[in-house]
Amino acid sequence: MRLEDFIKNNVDEFNNKEPSTGHFERFEQRLKENQNQNRKPSNLRWLISVAAVMVGLMIGLTLFVKERKNPTKGCIMSGEMLETQNYYVSILNDEVKRVEMLLGDVVPEIRDEVMGDVKQIVADSESFTRNFCNNSETGTAVIVEYYHAKIQAVQNITTIFETNKQ
Repeated sequence: MRLEDFIKNNVDEFNNKEPSTGHFERFEQRLKENQNQNRKPSNLRWLISVAAVMVGLMIGLTLFVKERKNPTKGCIMSGEMLETQNYYVSILNDEVKRVEMLLGDVVPEIRDEVMGDVKQIVADSESFTRNFCNNSETGTAVIVEYYHAKIQAVQNITTIFETNKQ
């Protein structure tokens, strides 16, 4: 006999008969046990969700900080800007070599101080120009002015030592 047939044959007993003694107590106890068991996984899901959000925030923050440290990474300068930069870097390096030659006979303390100043003038020249890689028209003009100022500063040092040498 199938369960469906059994229920159809005994439908009157199911509708009128009271559950056995203690049924409601056992039902409530099982219900409470199920509720307690269900809470543990929901707490676990909640903790996993919080952990996933925290990991996502940490990754996002890390990428954001890296981008702020080097915002122009991957920036490709136009050919004209790159050529302009290379030209002025070459002139700037030549001027630095002239200063080094003029400082050959100078007292080491003064030579070190002057070369420190020259290196500070020259420092970060190439990284500065990368800030303009997405705007080649304005960027090239800014690069030219920037390098002119740096070259002029190094030439001023050269002039001072040339006049003192004579």
